[in-house]
Amino acid sequence: MKRYPRYKQSHVQWFGEIPETWDIIKLKFLTSVITKGTTPSTVGKDFVSEGINYLKVESISNVGTILKEKCSFIDRETHKILHRSQLQESDIVISIAGAIGRVAIIDKEILPANTNQAVGIIRLRKRFNNQKWITYLLNSEPVLNHYKLEVVETAQANLSLENVGIVDLTIPSIPEQHSIVRFLDHRTGQMDRFITNRQKQIELLKEQKAGIINKAVTKGINPKAKMNPSGIEWLKEVPEHWMVGKVRRVLDILTDFTANGSFADLAKNVKYLDTPDYSRLIRLTDLREDLKNDGIYVSKEAHAYLSKSVIYGGEILMANVGAYAGLVCLVPKIDFAATLGPNMFLLKFEEKRMSNQYAFTLLGSDCYCRILMNKALSSAQPKLNKEDVKSIDFIFPPTHKEQQEILDFIQAETSNIDSLISKYQKQIDLMQEYRTALISQAVTGKIDVREWQPKSKKYETEELPVSMAAEN
Repeated sequence: MKRYPRYKQSHVQWFGEIPETWDIIKLKFLTSVITKGTTPSTVGKDFVSEGINYLKVESISNVGTILKEKCSFIDRETHKILHRSQLQESDIVISIAGAIGRVAIIDKEILPANTNQAVGIIRLRKRFNNQKWITYLLNSEPVLNHYKLEVVETAQANLSLENVGIVDLTIPSIPEQHSIVRFLDHRTGQMDRFITNRQKQIELLKEQKAGIINKAVTKGINPKAKMNPSGIEWLKEVPEHWMVGKVRRVLDILTDFTANGSFADLAKNVKYLDTPDYSRLIRLTDLREDLKNDGIYVSKEAHAYLSKSVIYGGEILMANVGAYAGLVCLVPKIDFAATLGPNMFLLKFEEKRMSNQYAFTLLGSDCYCRILMNKALSSAQPKLNKEDVKSIDFIFPPTHKEQQEILDFIQAETSNIDSLISKYQKQIDLMQEYRTALISQAVTGKIDVREWQPKSKKYETEELPVSMAAEN
């Protein structure tokens, strides 16, 4: 990519130099409206099973599209009452709470629509109608980094509309804007298709892996094994020599954070610390990130108070509240003091009858995940109680030898699948980084695409990073 012939200082830290003919202007001077959505006064009661689309932060994808399947619905009367947040065609919406900075343009297919208070609404003046240019700018890395510095840190990140309005934007001539938008639409379209393709492949691989595990832990790996009715409706037959019963029969320990005391006593005796201290408080998010993230800690005294949920390594942790209820993780070997965080169960099984590794594989299988999730969803708020876990029907080989043979079989059959998933995910991450960098270069004038023309479809993969294009 070539550069512009001459540059000047933008005097905006996150843009640096820009092409000599470009201007810098604050967003508010290009808009007729900058406001945010409204939440109905009787939250929850106004939502219906179908009706007017009602956008939330999760309704805006990280690639600038509206996800209809992530919208809620309100009726027309509520839509009329929330008249100040009614969306119009070509409005720009931006997430201003939680996952801040997601941006998309409203098209007529989503209308009529409304939005909640976590989403900002930007309506450009008629004389400046290149919404796509503004969308690319607002979603570029320099602007997003600026937002991250400006967010108000409360329970979650919040971006004020005032800070949205005063953000500086690069403004080339209208023909240049159209050229850059045309270039980015083409190139990001290629990259988005590549990413979507890889995501579909990962999902198929995960389904293949789940099928292998489900079959191994419910039918065994000996195709000649004699089968008997299990007495479990969803399972039907199992190898005749396998054990069938409730989880409570093989469970050694089932505990949680609240086993240590009342909520009042826990609040009094346990203070969460952001900096490393005597003991790390293990949460589900820590295990999902292999304990490489910034942790939460407690003092030696708090660790002693939490004696009923100390973690030594090798335990199974199960989320018991919220969207992840039923998800299990296995604690790796650790060489530091650790204790269990809230909203999880700690499970250990009778070692003589079942290894924790086998129990983890069984509970983590797709069939058991569905059972646990269905139990959690039976309450108003997704939640599992201890009896829900204890009463699950469990099936397993009676010997450690056969359990280990099944684990070894699963490892052998799924290792190539795991490698492919890891490879494709890395490609997705690299492509997303490349996409972000390309947008930033184009909207700040670091590359000159005024004379760019798309290659024929036959050669379009040549425009992707070479290492990925070769495998597309």
